[in-house]
Amino acid sequence: MRDFVSFVLSIIVHVILILVLFLQFGNRYYAMPGGSVPQIQAYAIMDRAQVRRLKKEIDKLEKQKALQKKREEEIKKQELAEKKRLEQEKLRKLREKQEEERLKKKLAEQKKQEEIRRKQLEEQRKKQKELEKKLAIERKKREEKKRKEEEERKRRELAEKKKKQEEERKRREEERKKKLAEKKKKELERKKRLAEERRRLKRQMAKELREERKREQARRMKEARERLKAEARREAEQRNRPGSQGKDNSLRARYVKAIQDKISSYWMAPPSLKKGAQVSCKVKVRQLPPGIVISVQVMGCTGGGELLVRSVETAIRKASPLPYKGYKSVFDRDLRIIFEP
Repeated sequence: MRDFVSFVLSIIVHVILILVLFLQFGNRYYAMPGGSVPQIQAYAIMDRAQVRRLKKEIDKLEKQKALQKKREEEIKKQELAEKKRLEQEKLRKLREKQEEERLKKKLAEQKKQEEIRRKQLEEQRKKQKELEKKLAIERKKREEKKRKEEEERKRRELAEKKKKQEEERKRREEERKKKLAEKKKKELERKKRLAEERRRLKRQMAKELREERKREQARRMKEARERLKAEARREAEQRNRPGSQGKDNSLRARYVKAIQDKISSYWMAPPSLKKGAQVSCKVKVRQLPPGIVISVQVMGCTGGGELLVRSVETAIRKASPLPYKGYKSVFDRDLRIIFEP
């Protein structure tokens, strides 16, 4: 639209310029036949007025053209500025797009590199695992080989040890048999000597025992005769002594007490007897003067068992001969007492 207006104005200006030139050429006077000059001047004056109008129109048009040109220049400047702005905006967007593309490319490259690194790391881990697995297998093989070698070494050592132990056992067994044979031989010799010595001692002891028994029997018979004579004298004196009745009971009691005291001196309490237990045993003793015990019969005990019975029997036999001297008048061949230690 602006180009069309400029074209029209340009045509108008050219037309005006042509008219001005024409009018300038028309102001010249030419000698015309017939005296027609005044009429030509009138036309010339009219042409000047028109020229002035036209000049004003031209000035106005020039001013409009200048204004139009100025507006066009301003518009052009605005268009240039807008174009420049658009170009800058386009350039900025292009740069932003390029930057975005660059960033995308960089990010893609980074992702690619990271993927490569990840794959490399994965490959390295895989290789590391395979290496560790391989090393573990090799280590296990070495350990297994070492274990087998150790077992073989121990087996050989054990076999060698057993062999040495067996040899040592055989050697010791031989020595033991040898020593045992020597010991048996010495034992047989010792037993032979002991048997011979026992036979000799037995013969000697039998001889001495016979002689001792003869001497003991003679001594006891002599003492018995003397005791009988002495007791007979005492009994005779007691019978002849006035007021001697009622003394036999007290003598009997002292006699039983003396027997119990002597048995108690030989009695040893069995280990099974409880401490503080009350012991009481009914005992029947057969004896011969002067108190020689022939047999013992424990008829019952309280406070103990079989061991107590045996301990009482042993004590009575060890206490033989029982008290006799001074108790002839109350002497009892079949003595019955209650033993209470």
